[in-house]
Amino acid sequence: MASVPRPPTQATEVPTSRRWLKWPAALLGGAVAIAATAFFGTLVTNLALWILIGRGVPLQEAYSELFYATEQIVGGQAVGFLCNAAGGYAAASLASTRPVTHGLIAGATSLVFVLVTYATPAARSYPVWMAVWNFILPLTAAMLGAYVSARHA
Repeated sequence: MASVPRPPTQATEVPTSRRWLKWPAALLGGAVAIAATAFFGTLVTNLALWILIGRGVPLQEAYSELFYATEQIVGGQAVGFLCNAAGGYAAASLASTRPVTHGLIAGATSLVFVLVTYATPAARSYPVWMAVWNFILPLTAAMLGAYVSARHA
């Protein structure tokens, strides 16, 4: 005799529409932030390097200028901010609920990438303000991007 399937109980299954967090959306937003930061950060760095070399700056000095000159650091931070905002925007756009929470998780995912990049001896030579900013930037930028997404929805 065939058994009759029982309907799922509320204790064992939560309908997808009632889940307050969409992990794929949040993590994909984090991946967008990381990939965009890596791509555009590398693009801007390479362009700046070519400009410096075109001005006759020796290669070693050009690299030093890129990583230790305040103007170059601020430019890189602006690129990182925009990329993390794009990640938060993407996370919020893909999630149907709680956009800022999804943006926060996207920013936290990007922050893990920042922690990995700071696991180098060279990180000790960066200005303190840069280190602090790099730990604040992913979360705030991604949440701002998520907020903008929510306002446009």
